[in-house]
Amino acid sequence: MFTWLLLGVLWEAQNMSELFKVPTVSIGEALTLEGKHYDFFRKIFDRVCTLSTRQAKDGETTRHVFEKILKLECVPHADSYIKDFINNVKYWSLENQSADFLVHFYALNTLDAAYKYCCQEDAAKGNNSLHRLVFGPDNHNYLVDVIDYLSDLEKISATHLTNKIVKHFIDKAVEKAKKEAAMEATQGQSKGGQTRAEKYDKPRIAVYEAWEKGLFHSYAACARQFANEFNLSTKTIEKWLSNKYSPTKNKTKT
Repeated sequence: MFTWLLLGVLWEAQNMSELFKVPTVSIGEALTLEGKHYDFFRKIFDRVCTLSTRQAKDGETTRHVFEKILKLECVPHADSYIKDFINNVKYWSLENQSADFLVHFYALNTLDAAYKYCCQEDAAKGNNSLHRLVFGPDNHNYLVDVIDYLSDLEKISATHLTNKIVKHFIDKAVEKAKKEAAMEATQGQSKGGQTRAEKYDKPRIAVYEAWEKGLFHSYAACARQFANEFNLSTKTIEKWLSNKYSPTKNKTKT
């Protein structure tokens, strides 16, 4: 039943991937990408599969099936679907379904963090505009997340999963998911403010250049000219000009 539940949420995860700015690929596709950072991703994938299936009686068969399921997943995944899935744990029998989910959850999150780390390192090499767009000025250390999730996965796979132990790791997973969601929301607000500020850079420069060239006799005339072009109010443009060029304001500042 767990497998069907898992496949059922794949569609939602793929449709929510647009919330992330990191390029979305399936784990199977990520395993084929070239570069030393993706060699790291492949090693993490191998370790994840080993840990996730090492307690299985038919280890080789179970690992093969587990690999196929993981390769269908997309990274980066949407945390919200993971949290919704976790919320259903209370309706499950802890000794079967939730134990399977727990292993899958930590396996997927380890690979998700590893992929983000690879993208971050690739983009950082050129310190290009895509890197700034995706990660902003404050880069999150995804390598720490990889180590954290992998460490938990190792503990899970080496332990007999009693109800109490399963509950401990599920609670820990829920708490981590909440923290990550809060962090992403904060970063989103910060980037939103930065984007709004950048939105006005181009029109502000154009307005200042036109005024300094003496093309207009009044702030109002200049504002009327550029208001429609940049979809701004005339009051906004007049305020820019007044703040920068008004003799009264300049005297007040000095």
